Amino acid sequence: GEGTLAEEVRNQARALGVADAVAYRTALTGLQRHAALHAAGVVWRTASEDNLPSVLLQAAASGAAIVATDVGGVSELLDDGVDALLF
Repeated sequence: GEGTLAEEVRNQARALGVADAVAYRTALTGLQRHAALHAAGVVWRTASEDNLPSVLLQAAASGAAIVATDVGGVSELLDDGVDALLF
């Protein structure tokens, strides 16, 4: 997205040689989100607070691997090491 660490994350992707394989998404319409999730191999969701992030359920339904912060209700939706990698 466009958070405070956006440039640092983009620089890290370039340093790792994966910049061309990474797409950064912010607000998407329903159809855009659906297409993006089905095209993704991995969904990385970093949020400092989020009670029930429906995008993680949508990512799981699309078959994408999920990496997410364990905040709010995330661990109620996903099991660390089973459905997702939570940190």
